[in-house]
Amino acid sequence: MGDPTDHAASIFREMRETAEQILELSISLELTCAEEAAEKEITDYAKMVDKREPLIKKLSILRKEADSCPIESRKGCVLQDAEKVDRLLVNIVQVNKEHTDKLSRIKEALNATLKGIKEGRKLNNAYAGAQEEAATGLLDAKQ
Repeated sequence: MGDPTDHAASIFREMRETAEQILELSISLELTCAEEAAEKEITDYAKMVDKREPLIKKLSILRKEADSCPIESRKGCVLQDAEKVDRLLVNIVQVNKEHTDKLSRIKEALNATLKGIKEGRKLNNAYAGAQEEAATGLLDAKQ
C-alpha cells in the first residue's frame, strides 16, 4: 500500500488545497448591501455557493479519509497541513458569517422596498377610487 505517512500527507495536502480554494471563492464575493445591487449580489452569491458546493463535498470526503489514517502517520508536514486546514476552515466560517449578515441586510432592504411599493399601491388604489367616486358624483349632478 505504501508509506502511511506519505498517504496521510497527500490527504492533508489535498485537504489544505481544497480549503484554500473554498476560502478563495468565498473571499472573492464582495457584498455591498446596496439596494440597487441586491439582485446581482444575490445571484453572485448563489453562483459562488454552486461553485463551492463540490469543493465542500470533496473536503468532507477527504476529512473522513484523513480520520481513518493511523495516528502515528500524522506528524511533521502532515500536522502542519492539518493545522493550516483548521485555520482555513475558521476563516471560511468567518467569511460565511459576514456573507450571511450582509444577505440579511439585503433582505431587510428589499422587504422595506416591497412594503413601500405595497403601501404606494394602496394609496394609488384609494386615490383612484376617490377620483372615480368624484367623477360619478359629477355625472349624477349633471343629469
